[in-house]
Amino acid sequence: MRKNRLKVGFGVLGVTGMLLLLQSFDLVTISMGGDVPDNLALKGTASVSSVHEGGPDKDASKLNDGLYRTDNSWIGGLSDFIDPSTLKQYSHRDSWWAQIDLGKVTEVGAVAFGGETPGRTPKDFTIQVSTDGANYTDWIKIEGRNDPARAVYSEKPVSARYVKIVITDIPGIREQGYSPGIDEFEIYKDTAKATGETEQPEDSQSRVAVPITDDAKLSKGSPPKLAATITIAASNSSPKDKDRADYVCDGIDDNVEIQKAIDALPETRGAAVGESLVDGTYWKGIGGGTIELSAGVFHIGAKLRFYDKVVNLIGTGKYSTALMLQKGVNDDMILIGLGKQADVPAGRIAHMTLDGASEFQTKGSGIRAQTGLNIVIEDVRIYDFRDDGIHLQRPAPDIGNGTVGLPTIVNCRVEYNKKNGIYIGSATEGGIIRGCWINDNGTVGEPYYGIYIHNEPGTSPANGQAIVGCMLWQNRYIQVGINGPCSMIQITGCLMLSSPYEILKIYGGGHIITVTGNSFHSGSELGLGFLGGSPSVKKIFEGKKAVPYITLGESPTSTANQVVISSNTFAVPAPEHGHRQTPPVDFPQPSAILEEHPGSDYNKFIGNVIQGRVTTVTLVGEHSSKD
Repeated sequence: MRKNRLKVGFGVLGVTGMLLLLQSFDLVTISMGGDVPDNLALKGTASVSSVHEGGPDKDASKLNDGLYRTDNSWIGGLSDFIDPSTLKQYSHRDSWWAQIDLGKVTEVGAVAFGGETPGRTPKDFTIQVSTDGANYTDWIKIEGRNDPARAVYSEKPVSARYVKIVITDIPGIREQGYSPGIDEFEIYKDTAKATGETEQPEDSQSRVAVPITDDAKLSKGSPPKLAATITIAASNSSPKDKDRADYVCDGIDDNVEIQKAIDALPETRGAAVGESLVDGTYWKGIGGGTIELSAGVFHIGAKLRFYDKVVNLIGTGKYSTALMLQKGVNDDMILIGLGKQADVPAGRIAHMTLDGASEFQTKGSGIRAQTGLNIVIEDVRIYDFRDDGIHLQRPAPDIGNGTVGLPTIVNCRVEYNKKNGIYIGSATEGGIIRGCWINDNGTVGEPYYGIYIHNEPGTSPANGQAIVGCMLWQNRYIQVGINGPCSMIQITGCLMLSSPYEILKIYGGGHIITVTGNSFHSGSELGLGFLGGSPSVKKIFEGKKAVPYITLGESPTSTANQVVISSNTFAVPAPEHGHRQTPPVDFPQPSAILEEHPGSDYNKFIGNVIQGRVTTVTLVGEHSSKD
């Protein structure tokens, strides 16, 4: 059977009289009015194989109530899970299903749905159709989905009264209380109704992927060479967006069109290679401009390169514009720097998702900056890369006096990357990370961090960093690590929790580090509370010793004050959305709140609030102090 999948992901849904951006995590409601909407499921009757035992409000009615929000989702019954409060064991389920009865035989050409959360997103599933509710035919089969964002699936139209999704696997671990979740199961006559665009040719998803190497492959010619703003539409953008675009992508190797647009921006001029481009307080001769990406999904077949000019790559929103690596790219998605000029402003990346599709890659980070000043990464979701989400580091050997200077990462979601969430390396100075959600990065049992500030021996230090107002949780090793002789680092107003090892580790000579006004909870979980205590996770952490919440290893002159710290007391909560309280049970405890190792001195731990069974603070430096 030919599989035809059009991934809208972070796209838009056309509803009579309105246009609404969808995000499976947001509390967003669609109010229907006027003519009957194109979503056939809204007038159907939903049924399911099971409902989550801890949440009766997650029943079949949530599949087609028109409400796109996590508390209006269907969640299936538990499988292979032991309730820690009652020790009740839920038996194994081979599959789950959910179905819409349309009431009469109707022509159906597309379905769409979003996953309730990443761990509950249907990963392997089959869409089946039936005219009588007894005899079903497989219509669409999908394997390997991990992204919870709304996606559209289409195939040759069929006549059906019953449309069923049969789910055989999910990304989350069943032993940890995960089961499938769908926020809204939509059914349409055709793809155009599902996406609000003109219908694609029947074979549009069956083409052989070939590189686009000439302008004949583009629907419009190259924009003027000195254009300051260039607009690009995705293959599944709206007809209006396509009509006004300078480039229109075809859904295969869309990086070719994007790179053409970048290269068409004005060049940097007015200074020879290696000469200063600064005249007083002004930059002179700096080229560049803005690339505007429309709503839709851009399929990236090779890395995008920004260098020697200011490149502003701007989408329409974190959940409406998405760049996704194609299978087997095995490289970074965006590379900044390493042109002829070592230190020029690098520009801005904003309002989009970067999806690394790590299952189909062997390496690659989302954004890798090697030289460049004033890089801004704003309102970007950086998700599922095989290496780091963001990697800022001048490469070795050092290139001239080039740095990654004054970078700003703000209001981003950096999650589910297989190494570090954010890596700040040598010669990265004056960085600010503010208001970011950084979670579930790393690989269980491997030394990767939510944020890792690291100086390799013999390289320029990563001095002057500020981490402000961020949420870091469930990163698979340590939430924040500072390693090497970097200094003048401020961590303020952050919430960090659910860490298998330390919450914060400073070692290798890190100094003049201030930690103030933060909250640290549930550290040193050693895989138990952190991932629900599944047998596979317990085996990885078997024999590992407890660690403190904060470790200072050969690191002088640091201060922690006004930090609220609570050590673990209670058992793993009941399954997600269960809304049940669990009594206290034995739980992994940290070895201490803070441990200072030999070689550290002049550190201060003053004015903090400690709660829980463990309250020990151990300082060994002659001049270190605590209250």
